Amino acid sequence: MRKSNSLVLLLLLVFIFIAGCYYDNLENLYPGVDFDVLNDTTRVTFSGTIQPMLNTFCWECHSNSTASTKGQGIFLEDYTGVKSSADDGSLYGAVSWAPFYTRMPQDANKLSDIKVAQIKKWIDNGTPND
Repeated sequence: MRKSNSLVLLLLLVFIFIAGCYYDNLENLYPGVDFDVLNDTTRVTFSGTIQPMLNTFCWECHSNSTASTKGQGIFLEDYTGVKSSADDGSLYGAVSWAPFYTRMPQDANKLSDIKVAQIKKWIDNGTPND
């Protein structure tokens, strides 16, 4: 009986060791996604970083077709609208959840620190249309 318990314990330890060695690798989970670009706060562009981010998190309410009814007239679908919101401080204020700004995205979690930093970097660079 004692030998059987030892064998079960040994098998359990081997299983735990093998299971503990498994990890999800983002590159394998999402092939074709360049995570260096997604997490980069130095090479931020409007067309490659800001616009896709706004498309994902903002266009439900702030696209040209929905901004009048759902987005309080704030249009974030094209460069002109985004630049206007960036220039008056409302874009960064909203996504950074600064005091006195409506927190965006509304009814959702705050954007990651990296995404907020990318928006700030783009604004600090003068909001280029690149």
